Amino acid sequence: MSTEGAPEQLAQDKTTGICCQKVSEAEVFARAGISDILITNQVCEQVKIKRLAGIAALGCRLSVCVDNQANIDALSAEAKKRNVHIHCLVELDCGAGRCGVADAEQATELATSIKEAEHLIFDGLQAYQGSIQHEPNHHQRKTELYAVISKVKTCLEDLAAVGL
Repeated sequence: MSTEGAPEQLAQDKTTGICCQKVSEAEVFARAGISDILITNQVCEQVKIKRLAGIAALGCRLSVCVDNQANIDALSAEAKKRNVHIHCLVELDCGAGRCGVADAEQATELATSIKEAEHLIFDGLQAYQGSIQHEPNHHQRKTELYAVISKVKTCLEDLAAVGL
């Protein structure tokens, strides 16, 4: 989505916000007037966390993925300094092995931590397993998909059990 196309799509009620991969992309969208942005990755470097809080300071509803306590602590501290709120989604590792928490227990621990953190808002889970689409065997693809769905359902049940 380009900065030219995003406002048009938002105006036509085809979407409520946009997602992007990096802080630099979020900055461009925020300057273009997009007020609801999800960065679909973790933002862990302190300089980028400062930039992230700066986007939120523009009045943007900014969401980011998290998968560890240190990141939650850093986001909370910077958001508190800037007196802004950052929305957080706990990312699940859905099989790629690159990022995300391994299980429902870890997801619930991080979600609880986000809920308790100053200036952070727990917004849910991020569960993306994009490589499934490249699995040529239909049976294998279906098996992998149902494993991800099962993991997400378990996480949602555990979160509900603690009131999240």
